[in-house]
Amino acid sequence: MRWMRKRGKVKRRHNIGLSKILYGEDFEAFRDYVTADNADSLRGKRRKMICDLMINTGLRECEVCALRVMDTPIVLHKPAISVFVSKNDKDRDVAISKRLANTLVSYIKNIRPKTLPRHIRRQDINQPVFFSQQKRQYTTAGLYYLIRTAGEKAGIEKRVKPHMLRHTYATNALASGMTTRDVQSQLGHSDIRMTEIYTHMLNDNLLEKANKTDRDFSSRTSLFQRHTKGFMEFS
Repeated sequence: MRWMRKRGKVKRRHNIGLSKILYGEDFEAFRDYVTADNADSLRGKRRKMICDLMINTGLRECEVCALRVMDTPIVLHKPAISVFVSKNDKDRDVAISKRLANTLVSYIKNIRPKTLPRHIRRQDINQPVFFSQQKRQYTTAGLYYLIRTAGEKAGIEKRVKPHMLRHTYATNALASGMTTRDVQSQLGHSDIRMTEIYTHMLNDNLLEKANKTDRDFSSRTSLFQRHTKGFMEFS
């Protein structure tokens, strides 16, 4: 998403449309691949945890890479994540479900130690949560590759990017009943107008209304022919 600031005004240059979120069969395919492909391997468990976290919190890829153990429920003792040095240097707390909190704590306790470089102690809570297959801290490029590859192998035609998971979270959050202010706080938007771009996709009953207002032209051919038959004969 690109924004332009001019004379204190925020102007959106690109809309957030259905092409930029995961929904329907695409979401199911993505989830099925992430949860099934090499699910018991270290790589599979790490990928599943990252995707689960991103699609249920709306964290930016840079925020996932910078996430430390001390910023998670295992130290905070509550179902939340603290985000520091985020975009525009705006720190925030992100509320998460108890299910996700328990899953993240389990990952940190049982899976993360196997991903740590030798020079990092398990007890060092100042260190990142996620390390790559090469036991290095994840970079945004590495995270982009992970998400894009998962989308391709899931058979999704559009390119799946990390920010698409953020858009998906925002849309789902608003659809589930969160207020725009709540979602703004969760995402860390500085301007509520940045959050409001998701609201246009929430009116699910528009499809039903579209069916009710539809005027079928497919069965009018014979009627048209009856009305025009005499005209054609006289010409």
